[in-house]
Formats: sequence, structure tokens, C-alpha cells
Amino acid sequence: MADFDFSIAKYYVFVGPLLPCITNKNWRYKAACHMFVSIETDIEVLHAMANKIGLKRSWFQDRGSMPHYDLNGNKRVQAIVAGALSVSSGVEGGYIRRWRLSK
Repeated sequence: MADFDFSIAKYYVFVGPLLPCITNKNWRYKAACHMFVSIETDIEVLHAMANKIGLKRSWFQDRGSMPHYDLNGNKRVQAIVAGALSVSSGVEGGYIRRWRLSK
């Protein structure tokens, strides 16, 4: 994570790594990731990317540690093709900490 330049953050939508998850009545996929922006980025940038890849605004999650959308593997690929930057779990964790400290 030390090698990541957080100063570029305001220019990107990020996707974390695809990780195993538990399925339930609301989520049928066995792996998921977060799509998010930094605290310096207007949240509308995130919503615009979500719209671009076909996500419903109602799927946005802003409770908890960091505003985000959950993505399955297919939507993750679509987000990257549309311009999102793939980051490691360490970098994503850094953003989660920054969001928590901003509250």
C-alpha cells in the first residue's frame, strides 16, 4: 500500500479485488468486490460509473465504513473496461480507513 499514490485518487473510481462471499436471498454470487471513490471525489462520479455499467442507484450502500456498490465478477470487469482502476485489498483498506476518519 505504501507504493500507492493517494494524490491521484480524485480522478478515479476504484474496484477492489474479487473475494469469496456468502450468498443469501439478496446476493446470489459467490464472489464480490466494492466499487468506490476517495473522500476527495464527488460521489456523483461513483453514481455515474454505476449507471454506465448498468447498476441501479438503489443498490448504492452508504451505511457503514465506505460508500460503495457491490459488484459481481462480470460487473467488475465492466467497470474496469469503463475506466475504473483495480486496486489491492491493502489499498482498499486504506480508503476504508480514510472514509472512517472523515466522519
